[in-house]
Amino acid sequence: MDALTNTLSSLLLLLKSSHPRRGEEGKQLAQDLFPLCYDLPDEQLDLCLSSLFSPETGILVFVKQVADLDEFSEALEFAFKFLIAFVRRLEDRASNYSPDLRETALSVFSRARLGKVCSGIAYG
Repeated sequence: MDALTNTLSSLLLLLKSSHPRRGEEGKQLAQDLFPLCYDLPDEQLDLCLSSLFSPETGILVFVKQVADLDEFSEALEFAFKFLIAFVRRLEDRASNYSPDLRETALSVFSRARLGKVCSGIAYG
């Protein structure tokens, strides 16, 4: 689980970085979540879930913070693809985290849609 913790920490550190390729790095780190979590044996899934959905350092913290940052759009996309696949795989085991995931997804998608609507009005 150290690799997962390090990946999540690296994602959050990118937000404080001024590196010009931080969006691309975020995309790669989001892609790295698949092999770190998806094929874990059952006995390691609970630890993975608690790290992944930690309210302080989990993936949803990253998702909320990058939702309005264009340079992280691909990282955001991969994070959601991973979450969808992972939650589907786990079914009921991830149900404790479903409300947070749902709330985050609704918030992110609402903001993205509103941004497109607002820019359409401003330039339309």
